[in-house]
Amino acid sequence: MAPPAGGGPPIREGAWTASVLLVLASFLFACLTLGAVEPWAQSVLGAGAAAALLLALAAGRLHPLPGGEEARVGLLVPEMFVLGILALGVLQVLPLPPELHRTLSPAAARVFDDGLPPEDGGRWRTLSVYPWATRVEVLRLAALGAVFSLFARGLRRTSEARFALGGFVALGTLAAVLGVVDSSLEGGLLGWYPREGTFRDRVAGVLVNPNHFAGLLEMTLLAALGLLFAAGAREEGGEGRERGGRFRPPWAPGDGGRGLALLLAAALCGGALLLTGSRLGAFAALLGAGVLSVLLLRGRPSPGLLGGMALAAGVLLAVNAWIAGDRALGRWSLFFAGGDSLAGGRLEAWRAAGAMGLDFPVAGTGWGTFGHLFPAYQPPDLPGTWDHAHNDWLQAFVEGGVPGALLVLGFCASWLEGAGRAALEGPLRRRALAAGCLAGVLSLGVHGTGDFNFQIPGNAFLLAALAGIALGLDPGRGGRGRTGTGRAASSSGG
Repeated sequence: MAPPAGGGPPIREGAWTASVLLVLASFLFACLTLGAVEPWAQSVLGAGAAAALLLALAAGRLHPLPGGEEARVGLLVPEMFVLGILALGVLQVLPLPPELHRTLSPAAARVFDDGLPPEDGGRWRTLSVYPWATRVEVLRLAALGAVFSLFARGLRRTSEARFALGGFVALGTLAAVLGVVDSSLEGGLLGWYPREGTFRDRVAGVLVNPNHFAGLLEMTLLAALGLLFAAGAREEGGEGRERGGRFRPPWAPGDGGRGLALLLAAALCGGALLLTGSRLGAFAALLGAGVLSVLLLRGRPSPGLLGGMALAAGVLLAVNAWIAGDRALGRWSLFFAGGDSLAGGRLEAWRAAGAMGLDFPVAGTGWGTFGHLFPAYQPPDLPGTWDHAHNDWLQAFVEGGVPGALLVLGFCASWLEGAGRAALEGPLRRRALAAGCLAGVLSLGVHGTGDFNFQIPGNAFLLAALAGIALGLDPGRGGRGRTGTGRAASSSGG
C-alpha cells in the first residue's frame, strides 16, 4: 500500500530522528560554549530547541493531551504548568497604568519611582523591575519547555528513549573525559576557557565553575546507570516477573559491549564529579543513586540484578577512589577544619533574598531579574557580586512571587506523578530508563538548594531533556498507545 499523501511512517520516523539529533547537537554546542551562558549562545540553543519541536510537530509525532480513553493523564499535566510559568513572564512585562502597577506591586512602584526621572512618572510600567531581562528569560524558559515537550509528548517506543538518552550520556561522558585530561595537563587542553582564580585546583571541565560542571556530571552519571540496567534487562512473560526483572551482567556476551561501555562511562563521570570538589554535587549524586536503587529493587529483584548493582557500586567506588580520593577528602575536610566560609555567606544571602521575595509576593521581581535588584538588598558585609541566589528554589520565589513558586511546585508534583509511574510500572527495561532520568532530575533538584545550575542554560537543557524522557516513558500517557506499534512497544518495553 502506498504511504498516505503528506508523509508516511518512514518520513515521520526520519523527522523524529532528525529532531533528536538536532537537540543533541544543541546540547553539544552548549557544552562547547561554556554552558551557553552568553546571550548569543542562548539564542542558538533556543533556536535549535524550537526547530526540533517544530520538526516533530510537522511530522505529527506530538500526541495531544490528555490523550485516549486508556490514558491516566488529568488536566493538571506538567505542560500546563510550563505554559503558566511562561504566561506569568508575559504578564510581568505587560505595560500597566501607574495606579494599577502601584496596587499590584508597591515595591516595584518604589523601584520605578526611584529610578525614573520626574517627567517619566506618568508612563506605563511593568511588574518586572527590568523587563528586558524578563523577556530574555521567558525565551530561555520557552526553549526549555520545547525540549521537555519534545520528549514528553513525542516518545513512542522505549528504543527511542534509549537512543536519545544514549546520545546525552555519550556527550556528557566526553565532557567528563575532557575535564579530567585538562586537569592532568593543568589547563593545557581547554586553556582558552576562562577560569576563576579560586577554582584553579578543581576541575571545571567545559564550564567555568566546577560546581556547575558537577551538575552536568551527576545527571550524566545517573542517566548512564539507568541505561546500564536497561541494557542488561531481559524480557520475560508475566506482569509480576517483568516487574521483578532479570538482569544480564555487563560482561555477558551478546550485547556488543554496551554494558561495559556504560559502566565505564558511569565510572568516568563519577570520578570527574569528585574532581570538581563539589560537595553538594557529590551528595546529590549519592542521593540520586539511592533513589535509583530503590526504584530498581522494587518487586522481586533477581540475583542477577542484585549482583549487577553490587558490581556497579564496586567499580564506581574503586575508580572514583583512584581518580579523586585525595582531592575529594580534602574538600570534605573543610567542614571539620572550620575553613568553609562560603556556607555562612550563602545563608546571609538567602536571608536577604527571602526579604526581597517578601516585598514582591504578587508577581515577583520578574523572571531573570534577581541580579539586577539584589544589590539593593545585599548586606554591606556580604562580599562579591550575587547575580543569582545560589538556590534555584528560592530564586524562583523571588522572581515569580507566590504564583511563580506555586507553578514551579505544581510542575514538579505533576511531573513526579508521571515519571514515578514510568519508573515503577512495566518491564525492567523501561523502568530502568525512567528511573535513571528521574534520579538525575532529583539529583539536580537537590543540588539546586545550594547552587544555581538551572540558571546555566546547558545544564538546564539536559535537565529538561531528562525530565521529558522520564515523562514520555509513562505508560499512562495517551500517545504511547495511539498506534498498534506504540501499543505493542508499550506492553513489551521494546
